[in-house]
Amino acid sequence: MAKKEDILDRRTLDRYRKQISDDFDKSYREKMVKDLSEEVYKDVQKNFDVEYKNQLVENVTNDIYDEVKEKVNKEERKVSAHKSFKIFRLSVYILVLLGVVLYIMYRLYITNNLAIVKYNYKPTTTEPAVTEPVTEPKKEEVDYKAIYGDLIDNIKIYDLNLYKGSYKITDLEMSKRLTIAYSTLSKDDIEVDGAINTLRASLLKNAYTKLFGLDDYENVSFTVNNLNYIYSTNKNEYIAIASDDNKQDIKYELSDVWVDDNNIYVKAYAALVNDKKIYNVITNKEVGGIDDKLRDHSAKLSTLVFTFNKDKRLIEIGN
Repeated sequence: MAKKEDILDRRTLDRYRKQISDDFDKSYREKMVKDLSEEVYKDVQKNFDVEYKNQLVENVTNDIYDEVKEKVNKEERKVSAHKSFKIFRLSVYILVLLGVVLYIMYRLYITNNLAIVKYNYKPTTTEPAVTEPVTEPKKEEVDYKAIYGDLIDNIKIYDLNLYKGSYKITDLEMSKRLTIAYSTLSKDDIEVDGAINTLRASLLKNAYTKLFGLDDYENVSFTVNNLNYIYSTNKNEYIAIASDDNKQDIKYELSDVWVDDNNIYVKAYAALVNDKKIYNVITNKEVGGIDDKLRDHSAKLSTLVFTFNKDKRLIEIGN
């Protein structure tokens, strides 16, 4: 028969074992719950931060767009009112001056100091124009200028850096391609509200596809002729604010056209137009007046060659 002290020792030992096991289970469960709670909290916080930031960016973009548009329109109304007053004042001055002139002429007339000179018109006969005989071109000669010269009628390269080398269209950044596609748009494609220019992204995409024949169009911001077009995701359109700096332009004059088995090459003289004068697009040196023919200044101007494929898609530009 076991002694009483031995039974107490085994009971005490079992109780201690059970207590240690319970304490360990409790501690382990608490640690597991704590770690799991921290992981869930981090995931929830991360998702919440991303959604909150996206919503905040969209709200701020819309607020800035509306605020800028409202302020620009307000300033436009002020300027318009000031100009209207100036025009009215100038009209009054002109009417007063006209009245003074008429009164002086009347006084001179009644005092016989105003002589009226009569103009005797005599019809003149003109010699009939002598027409030169037109020489028919040889059948084997093809006038490529007449056939392909209009390919560059609606294209302008506003990025002056592109006149310094040769570039394949597919090697250009998307923003630079969009500046070229933008130049082919008509004035009706761009909505002008005071100083704010708005362009629908779909119109720019159509122009891009038609000019380059590519299907990799992307909506990215771009700069053309000092106009910074920013893409608005929620409105799917581009907006830009015009300024007095948007006055320069690009002028081309056809130089030569030739073809090979694969491509069509259109060469043109290029000039930068600003303040009714023309400048070299690379050196920015003044060359002549805006009404001058570019070929008359060919020695001082740069040229640009537009390369099209047989489908008349622009594939390369260069000098």
